[in-house]
Amino acid sequence: MIICVSIIVPVFNAEKYIEKCIENLLKQGDISLEIILVDDGSNDGSSEICLNYSRENSNIIYIKQPNSGPGAARERGLKVASGKYIFFADADDIVPAGALEKLVLSAESTGADIVSGNLIYINETEDGLKETISKLRIEANKLYNAKNKPELIYLMRLFLWGKLYKKSLLTESGITQPNHFYEDTSVIPCIISSAEKVYHIDDVVYKYYRYRPCSTVNNPDRLKDLYLSMTEILSYFEHQGVFEQYRSALKMLMYSQIRFIVRKFENSSLFSESASGNDLIENMLDLMSDKFGNWLNTYGMNVTVIGNEALRIASDCFCISGCSLNYLNSYNDDSGISEETELIITDTSCRADKTHKIAGLGKKMLLIDYDENENFEHSNIIKINYRCISENEDLMTYAWNLADLMFKACNE
Repeated sequence: MIICVSIIVPVFNAEKYIEKCIENLLKQGDISLEIILVDDGSNDGSSEICLNYSRENSNIIYIKQPNSGPGAARERGLKVASGKYIFFADADDIVPAGALEKLVLSAESTGADIVSGNLIYINETEDGLKETISKLRIEANKLYNAKNKPELIYLMRLFLWGKLYKKSLLTESGITQPNHFYEDTSVIPCIISSAEKVYHIDDVVYKYYRYRPCSTVNNPDRLKDLYLSMTEILSYFEHQGVFEQYRSALKMLMYSQIRFIVRKFENSSLFSESASGNDLIENMLDLMSDKFGNWLNTYGMNVTVIGNEALRIASDCFCISGCSLNYLNSYNDDSGISEETELIITDTSCRADKTHKIAGLGKKMLLIDYDENENFEHSNIIKINYRCISENEDLMTYAWNLADLMFKACNE
């Protein structure tokens, strides 16, 4: 039988979750598949569970190896995979029934090298499990190419799981996963840039347990490897001779990872108690400056936001945590703009006379969706002509799209 999809699952001490993961992988519709369980040196009951499933199901392959990390486990699975397509899943996550069939049908009909879908984040709270759907900020059911849309390298999520890949893309690109944590972050931008056709469907294809205490993203000692991932990404694009082509997208990617690290250390007790946080943040800031020159670093900056809720959320998305954010409802309330304010973010509620008065005091200003009939020309004013939120766009999508534009306007 010709295998259509090889599903590769790294397994390490996942006895509480692996059975549910496998059961859902066996419910993927009318497609031929093989499930490759790579036991990465588990010392709980995971090994026995996986071995039993491989004995009872001819399409389940069990591989045992010494603990080498998830990247090495995926690479091991890739070597024995026989499918036309590859799908990665983590042992503690869920692939909804029929999701792979939808991905395969899209890949076959479009010729796409990569097909992604929406995902559901599952958070463990005191009140039980909370599910939140997450959609990409790109239009669904449309073919893309990173050469024409460079921002795909950060918009496509920095996870290997939840996407269907042509096996040939992974095996012929020469891109391999490094042997450290955040290994998928290192390779996703590189893989996306190597694909001729990228496609996205508007269906949930993966359920991810986001805040399990033992996961990589909740371990401060592992977060330092994110610095390694960023250096590897930048080196790859330099060696491929396409760094300048992707410069803006790489800068945005770097900025987003700095923001992620800072917020982890500020908002979690696990991270705030770690002594390595400041060094890691400084290293990331230095790398950003070294690779991209001057840029608007909002870390530690005093920022005043004047406008509605949408602008406040967009400003929060834009600013690196660690800055002082001061919110004002009205531009007439300029008494709230202190001498310490270094950046003002405001919208159409402002007037040119007020704007020039504040800018004349040496305050840098981001002016959103300004009135073109008024004269807002000033060396301290950066104008962003962006429409107000539409009825067809959810608030968070608007906020992140505006935050992207704010970053680009400040760092061109």
